[in-house]
Amino acid sequence: MSSLATCLFCKIIKREIPSTKIFETDLSYAFLDIGPLSEGHSNNGPLAHQVVEHVHFHVIPKPNETEGLGIKWPSKQPTIDEVEATGKKMLEKLQSNS
Repeated sequence: MSSLATCLFCKIIKREIPSTKIFETDLSYAFLDIGPLSEGHSNNGPLAHQVVEHVHFHVIPKPNETEGLGIKWPSKQPTIDEVEATGKKMLEKLQSNS
C-alpha cells in the first residue's frame, strides 16, 4: 500500500507528474495512459487518496482485433507529443458533444 507521499495517482493529480488530462470533476480525474493498449486508453480514478491503493479503472477502446484489451497487455510506447495529440483529439470530441 502506498502512502500519500509516494502515491503515483496523487502525484499525477497534484501535477507533480505530468499527464494528459481528459476529464476532471470535483471527485475524479481521467488521463491518458502513457503505455496504451490502443489510442484513447485512459485511467480514471478519485481525487482523494484512500486507505487502500487508489481504486481506478481503465477505459480501453477496442478498434480492431489487434488493438485494445485481450489476454496480453501489449502496451505501446508513444511519444509525449503523440499522447498529447490524442488527448487534444479526445477533448475536442468531448466538447463538441456537450
